[in-house]
Parts: sequence; structure tokens; C-alpha cells
Amino acid sequence: MKFKRVKVFVRAVQKVLVTVLLFIVYLLGFGITSIFAHIFNRKLFGRKDDGRSSFWVKATGYGRDDHDVMRQS
Repeated sequence: MKFKRVKVFVRAVQKVLVTVLLFIVYLLGFGITSIFAHIFNRKLFGRKDDGRSSFWVKATGYGRDDHDVMRQS
């Protein structure tokens, strides 16, 4: 009976510690990433604002003939 109470107590402490530690890791991870993104003015992501509504770039060098299609796959 005493072992069962200890087991329940250990599980409760384990849940609290895991939750707290994961929260700290989350804050440190996203906090440091956010700080670096603000320091480097978001140039880390390689995005440029050209006034376009999309960041898609048209691919070049791809044809529609059979040889090009087989080379792409």
C-alpha cells in the first residue's frame, strides 16, 4: 500500500517537472530565435519585399518534352 502512494506521488512530481522544463525550453528556444530575427532584421529568412503578393519564383530550365520530363524525376 505504501509503494502505491509513493508511485502516485512520483508520477505527480514527474508531470509537474516535465511541464515546467518543457515550458522553459520552449521560451528559450523561441525567445532566442525571436531575438536573432529582430537583430538581423529578418534577413535570416531570405525574403525580399518586392511589392508582389507572393514569394513564388518561376522555375527556369524545365521543358515539357519527354527527355526533360524523364530527367526531372
